Amino acid sequence: MFGRRFLDLFLPALCPLALSVAFYLVNARDARSVMLDFAPGAAAPLDSGRLGDFWTLWRKYMAFGLLSFLLYAYCAIYVLLRMKQTVFSEDRSVSHTLREAADPRRYLRFVLTGIVVSIGIGIGWLFCILPGIAMMGYFCLAPACAVFDEARTVVSLGRSRRLVSGRVGQTLGVLLALGAAFLVLAMLLGLPMMIAQSSMSAAMITAADSERFLREYLESFFSPGMLACQSLMGIVSILGYLVLGFATVVMYFNYKLVPVKGPAGPPAGDVPHLQA
Repeated sequence: MFGRRFLDLFLPALCPLALSVAFYLVNARDARSVMLDFAPGAAAPLDSGRLGDFWTLWRKYMAFGLLSFLLYAYCAIYVLLRMKQTVFSEDRSVSHTLREAADPRRYLRFVLTGIVVSIGIGIGWLFCILPGIAMMGYFCLAPACAVFDEARTVVSLGRSRRLVSGRVGQTLGVLLALGAAFLVLAMLLGLPMMIAQSSMSAAMITAADSERFLREYLESFFSPGMLACQSLMGIVSILGYLVLGFATVVMYFNYKLVPVKGPAGPPAGDVPHLQA
């Protein structure tokens, strides 16, 4: 099912990455110029005008970062809805799904739920790895609840915990195995870039003119090779998100259709009545 709808799922998810690459290319010259002026050994002392250029560039990148986040969220909702249609063989048009994804309440609930889950998992990983892994297992289905059930953030978190209870090990096994596979692939693609940066960092320490070498090092961040490597890593990340998202959708509906017996399982009202 995933293979048949791959392009339909991949191309919308690729749009934010393509927009990021375009923004990077348009602003690369200004960013390189400002960074080099801030580097040690700049040709002339930094004046107030260049400092203003720095803050202008910083605000531009922050605004674009926020726009990218909102666009990624919209694409994620669209992809989740298309995945549901794929699983249940629903014949819905692209325009219909785009309108569904643009529903303000669904969008806001998905964004808030995703932020809360991400912060919780991040705090768990920061203080101790095991709480972060546990929170990832229990609340990984919360964004799906926000999209498919249009539930509020607190309700989505509770529903995800009920669905996963009794199946935490199975859920974490799927997510960690798939995530590790794509992480290794991304690291392999980024290995040449990491080796080059490490070599240049080591050479900068022993270079006779370290200030000039630092300027060249900063310029390398805007080279075509660096851009190509980062784009490949971005594509691998998108593939990983798609595979993990598809696995999450399948687990979400399987868990609802086959609840765990006993008090750990979800109430009967959470089990949908599906038609063949």
